[in-house]
Amino acid sequence: MMRRVFCLLLLVPTLAACGIFDSRIAPDELVGQTVIVSLETGAFPDSSITMQFISSKDIVWRLSGNLGSSSGSADYLISTVNPETILMTWRDENFGITYVITMDFDTRRCFLVRVDQGHNLLSEGVVAIE
Repeated sequence: MMRRVFCLLLLVPTLAACGIFDSRIAPDELVGQTVIVSLETGAFPDSSITMQFISSKDIVWRLSGNLGSSSGSADYLISTVNPETILMTWRDENFGITYVITMDFDTRRCFLVRVDQGHNLLSEGVVAIE
């Protein structure tokens, strides 16, 4: 009986600590974070996007690879699809290009749609919080 109580006492904190590695993320948790999207397949393989979330509405972004080499800042819109997935969009006003990114923090996968004058180009990759 004493052994069972001791095992239970060890098990409870261990199970509670599992919540630390939960993949659920809320949009407001991204403020102050840097998110790196590495695209692997589709229209822009070997490309990356680095996004630094300055506030709940402003980001600073940098593109590299087959997406081109540019950077800027923009207002963004963000929405929670489910507890693990976030959908966000922003527009590069200099070139009239809109970026829509779906980030799944459970599988660490992402999808990028680049809307350029009516042309929708899709890429898939991985997402990480730095």
